Amino acid sequence: MQKPKDEVRQAILDAALDEFYIYGFKRASIRNIAERAGITPGNVYCYFGGKAELYSAVLEQTMEELNRLVRMAVRRENSRVLSIENMAKGVTELFLKNRKQFLILVNGSAGSRYENAKGELIRIASLRIELEYIPLLPEEKRDPLLSDMLAAAAVEGILTVLVRYDGDRERLYGLVSALINQLFGTGN
Repeated sequence: MQKPKDEVRQAILDAALDEFYIYGFKRASIRNIAERAGITPGNVYCYFGGKAELYSAVLEQTMEELNRLVRMAVRRENSRVLSIENMAKGVTELFLKNRKQFLILVNGSAGSRYENAKGELIRIASLRIELEYIPLLPEEKRDPLLSDMLAAAAVEGILTVLVRYDGDRERLYGLVSALINQLFGTGN
């Protein structure tokens, strides 16, 4: 008895999620994905045009949510609406909701169209810092590179915490909050 097409498509997506999580985009194999899904490699191509299309399908929801977060962050007229603290919290919540996809995006995207996802997060964080933190500093401390340095430290620090996440949500939020507090003296 043949599986319905929706079940086959979902089996491919589930298998691809595991394959990309373990091997990243570059080292993932359509053959392995097909084997995990219990179908032939040719059948994968009936549903997806290739590895890049399949990769995009696996990350689609996470990318939509990340892009929504980024769009909110770059609106200058809303500069107070999404603080760097709220951006860190939003990234943490996105991670908790889509853990494997998030880790694939930031750690396994080399060679894909998403390979600069971490760089984009740093760029957006730098913009936030430039808008809401740098103006609070004394004039002599407002170096143009400071927002880039703090953004890189914040994003890399948050990613370190996320990669090492052990299932304790309270600890996760506490560590992210402590990092933001240390970098920006927010007092939270």
